[in-house]
This record gives sequence, structure tokens and C-alpha cells, in this order.
Amino acid sequence: MWIKREVDRKLPFQEKHVKQQASIIGNLEDFGVIKSSLIKEQCDDDGLCVDKIDSRPAVVEFGAGRGYLTQMLADCYGIERVFLVERKSYKLKADRSLRQKESLILERLRIDIEDLNLKAVDSLQGVPYLAIGKHLCGPATDKKFIVDLGITKEEFHAITWFTSWAVDADHGSDLSVDGRLHLQSMEQEQYEGMQMGLKTL
Repeated sequence: MWIKREVDRKLPFQEKHVKQQASIIGNLEDFGVIKSSLIKEQCDDDGLCVDKIDSRPAVVEFGAGRGYLTQMLADCYGIERVFLVERKSYKLKADRSLRQKESLILERLRIDIEDLNLKAVDSLQGVPYLAIGKHLCGPATDKKFIVDLGITKEEFHAITWFTSWAVDADHGSDLSVDGRLHLQSMEQEQYEGMQMGLKTL
């Protein structure tokens, strides 16, 4: 219904974001995460079993922004409890639309992920939940996992530079440039950035 734009016309619609969200949810389903986290098989006295949403499971979205990934998940699976974690305030949030669902409980936690302790959120105690996130970085990065893979600090910075380059830059002028020049340029940028950081200290 999202891809066909059969949703509230007041919601902002950007096709690329809808495709990303649908892909994330599709992958969660393909990997069995949704079924294992939110859906339980319930059987009646006759032995007829069906999949049903578990009693009031929750979705916790880290770096939720406006919350449209969770909105899509709630629309598709009837989620009834939502926690949106985001440190900044946004306009045009999904909150208004989510609050219109009578059975849905919504809490927006305005906090940096670095400072969040889910065990301290009273309304999550004893509640099964699925934690998701579309855009996570900084404190949400699993530094131990990356180190265990053998990726050095320098390589990690190179990875972040390349991912930013792949997403944000205009590459038309880059096609004829040798890859070594990109690395040299990147190293120079990192060096200058470190020098600026030292000056501000």
C-alpha cells in the first residue's frame, strides 16, 4: 500500500525512502526476524494453528528520525506498541498518523543512543520487542565487532569516507581519475580534519 501510495495523503512520500523501508522490512521477514520477534503460532482446541501477533509486542526504532520505517512496519503487521528513539526533533513525523491507530501505544524517547539504557525504560519491562534502525552511526557503531573483523581505525575511516562518497557526491568528474588519487585526497582530508580538531582543543 505504501509503494502504491495508498496511504494518508498528508504523509510525505519519497519513493527512494519507501523502497528502502520496504527492502528493510522484506529482509527482516526473509531472515525470519519478524516471525521470531513479533509473531507467535497460536493453536485452538482442535489443533488448528495460525500465526498471530504476540500479545502487545513492541518495536524500538533507533535513530528513528520521522519514524516512517516503524509506520510502515505498523501498517503491515499491526504492531501495537512503538518506541521511537531519536535525539533531534523533526517536523512531519509519523507520530500523528501512528497515534490515529486506536490500539497503538507510541512513546518517543528523545535521547542520544549513546545515553540510552533500554532496561531503564519502565514500559518496556517484560515486553518482547524488535529493535530496528535505518540510519545508525557514531555511538551506535559496534566498535568491538569491527575490531574483531581486523578492521583498523584508518580502514574504518576509509570505509566511512567511501560510503559518504558513494551516497553524496557527484561522480561525473571522477570517472577518469586514478583510484590512488582518491586515497591520497582522502588521507589529506583526514589529516587536515585531525589538525583542525587538535587546534580546537
